[in-house]
Amino acid sequence: MRKALFMMAAMLFLSLCSCGTYQFQGTMKAQLPSVAKEVVPLFEYENLPDMNIRFHGKTEKEKNYTVREIKWTAKDFAIMKHKHMKGYFYEPVDQSKKRPALVVLPPTGGPYEIVKDFAKYFADRGFVVLALRRREAFFNPEKSEDYNAKLFRQAVIDARRSLDYLEALDYVDKDQLCVMGVSLGGIITVLTMEMDTRVKAAGLIVTAGHLPDILKTSGYRTVGAYRNGLVQQAGIKRSELYDYSKSFLRPYDPVTYADRLDPARIIMINGAMDDIIRREVVMETWESYGRPQLHFVVGGHYTTIGFSKRANKKIFRHFINILNLNPDNIAWK
Repeated sequence: MRKALFMMAAMLFLSLCSCGTYQFQGTMKAQLPSVAKEVVPLFEYENLPDMNIRFHGKTEKEKNYTVREIKWTAKDFAIMKHKHMKGYFYEPVDQSKKRPALVVLPPTGGPYEIVKDFAKYFADRGFVVLALRRREAFFNPEKSEDYNAKLFRQAVIDARRSLDYLEALDYVDKDQLCVMGVSLGGIITVLTMEMDTRVKAAGLIVTAGHLPDILKTSGYRTVGAYRNGLVQQAGIKRSELYDYSKSFLRPYDPVTYADRLDPARIIMINGAMDDIIRREVVMETWESYGRPQLHFVVGGHYTTIGFSKRANKKIFRHFINILNLNPDNIAWK
């Protein structure tokens, strides 16, 4: 009896795994859509040649790279609280040849600990990596709609400035820039890709577009508090929130600019039992993005993040394929 139950559980697990993979069926575009080259004023930013970039804090030394805390001064909106952007830079010891580079974007709260495993995986395999922290937590119900909207804008601008920094390094190949993001970081990743043609490949972990649907269905406590705050601020009924949110979230929703995407350049990793980014919203997003490569992990939001090794492996292969890289050529010797 016990053996039969074990076999049934194993078959169920394999069934869930096998039906949770959606391979991209098209071909990669030789050039990004021309619309992607047009400026969206909402996410434009001033080019600051002197951002007062500084390295400080604890340093981690590995055999092939050094991890340094990086900080620069740039506040694009007076209403914002913090004037500094912080992150961790994985600087290669051997800077004699050009390497691909990656920006890693954090979830809502933005702790470095969540993105560290992702950043380290790619740094260990020859990428130059810049892992960002979040300036402040999103979805604060005590803040105005305008304030929360500017957090989105600032996050995209911070990601684009990270590309500026990486692109200027002599040992970075400017034609091999990638971005990956976790949860909210995945939303910012797609917006960055849509606004900046320098992003050649993207990895998305437990994330989706269609922000009004996420706002409506997410079981995340922070989003729930934000829902309640919006209802009070707008003076509307709870039943009116979904329609109300469509108008003010549209400019910050990555599906709004989906015609700028090349789906072949995107890979999505999501949790089959995620109650924060629900499967139905993921599938709706997958359609909107042009049906990119999609994999479901048998787990929830946080357990899927915990399967970072599996996600990293799939995203690494995706980057190698899209950038046409030989992993042996970028591996540390």
